[in-house]
Amino acid sequence: MSQRLLFALSANIQSLVCISMLQPTQAGDPATRGPQRKVRVGVITQEDGPHWGIYFSAIANSSSVSGVAVADSNGTTFETAKTKFGRRHDFQPYRNPQIMLREFQPDLVIVALAAHRASAQIWSALSAGCHVLAENRRVSAQMTSGHSSSWPLQRN
Repeated sequence: MSQRLLFALSANIQSLVCISMLQPTQAGDPATRGPQRKVRVGVITQEDGPHWGIYFSAIANSSSVSGVAVADSNGTTFETAKTKFGRRHDFQPYRNPQIMLREFQPDLVIVALAAHRASAQIWSALSAGCHVLAENRRVSAQMTSGHSSSWPLQRN
């Protein structure tokens, strides 16, 4: 499966669409037999990150998510995340995004950071073989300039 870099127009709607895109839907796909495959979602954010609360709500309300990891270097979003995800999804907090990517191995990473912090985290998630959802247009222009918005990557 090739990884996708998506840039959100509406945080809540785009989160749900992205999660549903990871579900196999082609006839004859062996993954469509039996129970629906659930995805592991990682969120890289900080307290001043844009729209993380909206992303948390969308993830918490999704039945397609099996676990959630939040990487926040200050840990300021952990209490909210624990409250949102605690009962429905397995929640794991991380202070370092690279450790989260390596240990948790999410299928999808949502990058909810200010533009000047987002690029490096997007590249890290793509390099780890994750689908990535980011919403900053300035970052998207920098990253997709001269490139396809889809890169076939393998999980390391």
